[in-house]
Amino acid sequence: MQVFRSEIKVGLLILVSLVLLVAGIFMVSNLRTLWEDRKSYVLLFPTADGVTKGSPVWYAGLAVGEVTRVRIAGESNDRIAVTVRVHPDARVRSDSRVSIRSHGMMGAKYIEISPGSPDAPELRSGETIEGRSQASLSDVIETGRRVADHLVELVQETYALVREIRSESALKEAVQNAGEFLADLRDQGRQMRPVLKKLGTFADSLDETGKNLKRVSGDGGKELTALIGELRETNRGLQQKLESLEKRLDGTLATAGSGLSEAEGCVKDVRSMLIASEDDIAALLRHLKETARNLEHLSEDLRAHPWKIIRKGERVSVETGSAGTDLWREKGRIGPYDR
Repeated sequence: MQVFRSEIKVGLLILVSLVLLVAGIFMVSNLRTLWEDRKSYVLLFPTADGVTKGSPVWYAGLAVGEVTRVRIAGESNDRIAVTVRVHPDARVRSDSRVSIRSHGMMGAKYIEISPGSPDAPELRSGETIEGRSQASLSDVIETGRRVADHLVELVQETYALVREIRSESALKEAVQNAGEFLADLRDQGRQMRPVLKKLGTFADSLDETGKNLKRVSGDGGKELTALIGELRETNRGLQQKLESLEKRLDGTLATAGSGLSEAEGCVKDVRSMLIASEDDIAALLRHLKETARNLEHLSEDLRAHPWKIIRKGERVSVETGSAGTDLWREKGRIGPYDR
């Protein structure tokens, strides 16, 4: 009888242990999701970018599912089809954005799904969504190298422009031509004054001639007198216009002279500023060239030894991809879905 009771106790202990073991497995591995109703979607990406079977799927920052299959799309060979299973509460809409992201710069990859707008229709299970991949580290380094090269070219062109301005050959020639033009205008204004005086003298002579003709011809000289009067009025109007033109020319010449003086002062200031900053520009050019070389060496080193920027013990091989979300939950990177 005593032996029979001991066997019962051992059997109960084994049964309780099995129940606790099964409950622990359910809690740790989240096996209850196998019996939950899940929605499935097919996501199309230009590249897989490190996404494997079991990679987590996030919806607005919350883990709601995982990747179940990664394959080449049959209808389009230039696309990668990623099949995901998500919780039914995750409402994926027609304008939801899907992208591949990573935990940090070189961390594990996961898929992020945005909720979309409330007015957009909700997609049914099994539908296809176009996704986009995140820029990789090599792309960022290559872009930085191209920007550095463009900056070097820009600084070189600026340096050449500075040297050209320092020579002042073209600017001096333009100032000299403007000065010669103003001098010609002044000379033409001076030459017009004697012409005006001669016109006045000619009008007086015509007046005297008209008076003489009037005395000679009597009544016939009236028409000639009227003609001379009209010529006199015309001469006065022409003289007034010429005087007004002369004043305007003097004002224009004065304004142009002051403008040339200001331009010469500005050129001197620019020249002194460029001379003062010549060393800084040369130093900036050297630093930019050195930065471009460093970026190029860094890009080559990363392509040859990508493991240098991955922490030890954080590598995830393709063979262990079937572990699903267990690996990320054990590392504390994601948490289980909570209703």
